[in-house]
Formats: sequence, structure tokens, C-alpha cells
Amino acid sequence: LGFFSLNHSDCWSSFFHPCFDGLNGELAHAFLPPRGEIHFDNQEFWILGKSRFSWRQGVWLNDLVQVAAHEIGHALGLWHSRDPQALMHPNATSTGQRNVAQDDVWGIRRLYGCLDKKRVCEPWARLGFCERRKTFMKKNCPQRCDLCYEPVEEVSTPAPPANVKIKMVPRGKVVGFRCGNKNLRTPPKVSWYKDNEQILSSVPGYIVMKDRDLRIVANEFNEGVYTCRIHRRGEVVSANSWLIRLKPEQPSNS
Repeated sequence: LGFFSLNHSDCWSSFFHPCFDGLNGELAHAFLPPRGEIHFDNQEFWILGKSRFSWRQGVWLNDLVQVAAHEIGHALGLWHSRDPQALMHPNATSTGQRNVAQDDVWGIRRLYGCLDKKRVCEPWARLGFCERRKTFMKKNCPQRCDLCYEPVEEVSTPAPPANVKIKMVPRGKVVGFRCGNKNLRTPPKVSWYKDNEQILSSVPGYIVMKDRDLRIVANEFNEGVYTCRIHRRGEVVSANSWLIRLKPEQPSNS
């Protein structure tokens, strides 16, 4: 990354990297891998914030973060996108597009692969987690579940309550939860969530769900926030959450 003015190190050697031209016009340019350099025009007026015209100064104030994000895409190997919503669209700087769009994500995945992060993706997939825990598996085992190029899902379930009880438990321990008061005459209707994703059924060897009771085996897969919600007449009347984290394992004295 560097700031340069007018005729600098590269502008005569490549048609794709013209010399900077002072105020406005060419704001920045980048080199594709393996070089990966990004040059900004040092004569521009850069700000941290959305680009806007300054009537007092009579110049455009350019959004450094937005321009840098677009150029970083080029430095990583992305060409321009035809999607007008993409950060890599050629007009993204003029439109002020700041967000990474789905087309940007797919482009990076095509270049760098969509790889599984866990060694146990294969047995998890055999247990049906690609369908039962799609959000989790998209994050950790996208290649095994063939989820690399699926659109990003929006989580619509409500966030867990603020009063989350934290439990640090050793690996392999069975942890149990109960939703609601056990003295109620009529068992309430409850729903269980893990990290805002509803648990629809038990998963043998990992999660057992029965009415108001939930039991899990503490491991990497089951770490997270568990929330129970009690429903009455179609409305949530109470909710409780527990954050489960594994205790750090003590190093062996071998």
C-alpha cells in the first residue's frame, strides 16, 4: 500500500495503470497477484467516511475505506464484476457501494477455494448435519455439504436474551437444560435454539431433545448459545439462554 503522485513507479509500463492525474479522475489502482500492490493518488482529498463534495474547499472528499476495499479486491485477484450491487463493480466508487456482495464472495471462493475447517466433516455429514444444521455446516464444512456457492442466509430468529448464563464444561460431559418451571400443571409449549438456529430434532450422540429438557455432549460442535423459549397463545412469554464453552485442556506431564 502506498500514496503516489502523478508519474510514479508503474504508470508508463502498463495501460491498465495510467499515471495519476491530480485531483479527481484516477483515484487509485492495484496490481493483480502475485505483485498485489495498491497505489493511491496522493493529491486527492481522502477522508474516513462516505465520499462527498466539499463546497468550502471546492473538491471531492473521497472515501478511503471504500476505495481501498475495491482495490484490495483487485490485489487479491478479482476483476470487475457486472453486478451493480458488488463492491467490485467498476462504478462502485461513484455509487459509494461499501458492502461485500454475494458476487464478491463467489469470486473469492473461485480463486481460493471453499474448504472445510473441521476434520470431522465427513461423519457429521453422514449424521445428516448438512440438512439439520445447515448454517453451522455452511460455516465449517461447506465443501463436504456442497454449500460453497449458496447465497448467504439471513438469520430472522430473534437474538438471545442479554442475561446469558455461562457454563465452562470439560469435553465429553453431558450438559442438561430444563425450560420453564417444573411445578406447572400444564406443560408449556417450548422451542429450543442453538446460536439462533432452531433445533428441530435430536441428533444421536450429540443432542437429545425431549419436551422441556435438552441434553448435549460438550464438544466443539456443540459449543454456543442455547436458548429455550416458552410460548403461550402464540407469543413468547419467557426465554432463558446458556452459553456453553469447553474448558481448556490441561497439558499432559509427559
